[in-house]
Amino acid sequence: MKHGFTIIGVAAALGCLPFFSSCHEDNGDKYFPITAVANDTLMGHVGGGGKYREGDIVKLTATPAPGYEFYQWDDGCPDNPRMVDVKNVGNYTAIFRVKNEGVTAQHLSGVIKEDLILKDKGLKIDYVIDSALIIDNSALLSIESGVTIEFAGEKACIIVEDGAAMRMSGKDASPVILQGPNDNSNKGSWGYVEYRSGRMENEMLYVRINNGGCDKEGAVLRLTGNASVSIQYCTLAGGLGMGISSFEAEGNPFKAFVSNRISNFDSYAMHISLKQVNHLGVGNQYPNNKNCILVSDSLIEAEAITFSNQGISYLMEGDLTVGEDGILVMEAGVNMSFKQDAKLLVTEAGTLQVNGIYSSLVSIRGMLDGVPGYWKGIDFQSNRNAFGGNYLHYCLVNGGGSEENGACLSLADEVKLDLKGAQFFNSGHYGIKIRLNPETAKMDGLTSESIKFANNKVGNVYDATTNQTLTELP
Repeated sequence: MKHGFTIIGVAAALGCLPFFSSCHEDNGDKYFPITAVANDTLMGHVGGGGKYREGDIVKLTATPAPGYEFYQWDDGCPDNPRMVDVKNVGNYTAIFRVKNEGVTAQHLSGVIKEDLILKDKGLKIDYVIDSALIIDNSALLSIESGVTIEFAGEKACIIVEDGAAMRMSGKDASPVILQGPNDNSNKGSWGYVEYRSGRMENEMLYVRINNGGCDKEGAVLRLTGNASVSIQYCTLAGGLGMGISSFEAEGNPFKAFVSNRISNFDSYAMHISLKQVNHLGVGNQYPNNKNCILVSDSLIEAEAITFSNQGISYLMEGDLTVGEDGILVMEAGVNMSFKQDAKLLVTEAGTLQVNGIYSSLVSIRGMLDGVPGYWKGIDFQSNRNAFGGNYLHYCLVNGGGSEENGACLSLADEVKLDLKGAQFFNSGHYGIKIRLNPETAKMDGLTSESIKFANNKVGNVYDATTNQTLTELP
């Protein structure tokens, strides 16, 4: 869209002169207001206005926004910055316009088989992708800072084939922008970006993706096959499906994943696999989505998976099993939820380490928080001492115990587990299910401190040895 402008006033024959009006006096000195504004605040801003003493020299500076340029002042003066000799009241308007007005956007589609660089043309829209743009044949597509790309409709997308690469290198003040036609504010106004390549050049740095993702079952950013991309300081906003889908990627799709913002998607913020959980970095935000990261796969075996606090719930797609030599770690503040009748199983050869702290609990719950008996709970069978042993410290286990005689936490006969500051609420049956040693009236291998129970339908502690219900752990 082109922006017109109006020239107001006249150009002085000798330099750029202010308008004239009245003043006020302060201790004999005369002071005059100098007003400096922009013709359109979206195109730029002006600095230097204020109240000045007669005889002061004032500098007015017009600073254009990305994609725009300063044209002239409304009195015809082209100077920027301009110097004003304060003699009277002055009113100045800076005229901004679209940068490089008259230059048209370049249209792209089809297959790119050779290296290509997209530079900032200084336009509101620099490039238009009319349909699918495919990067293939070992080509590298480089998109420089300040570039704005418009996707013409739902079939418009970018696909980076295996062996090719795409580097989008924006800056904080001049990001790369991917948007729909005429910056359509409707969610899903265009297609998606898909990486299938693991090339080292793949990068998304300061990239803004607006209102893509027309597929309700898909995502606006798709990482599949051998995909591996560094994603940092990016903003993904608005879509009919998910923000990022990477669960189908074969390896680690995140070379880096730091300080990104994923917001306003009708579905999940992300859909990832268990192994990818380890590669989510710090500083990420996920407001106004379905409020969870969906996690696929069900088995942790011969590796450690650490769930970091991303400020959003992890939703497990089904049961989660910690198998032989598997270690499941949850850091302070983590929120993990389970679908109806699913469970967390820690086998004899698995390890569970919940690292909550007093001021930042770990929450393990059903997808519908607080609904009694929504999920099965934790089935704990491990007697491992390796790798620091098993412990649940400062955590809330909520809404488990969906099975008959089930519990938020069910312990096998021989386990090794340390409970500290753990809370067991809203069970459909019991808070904890144990089997006490008849001789000691305690459970061998279990240590506990500061345990709380609340709103467990049948009782707090069930002893399967005596078939008795207790109010507290012995």
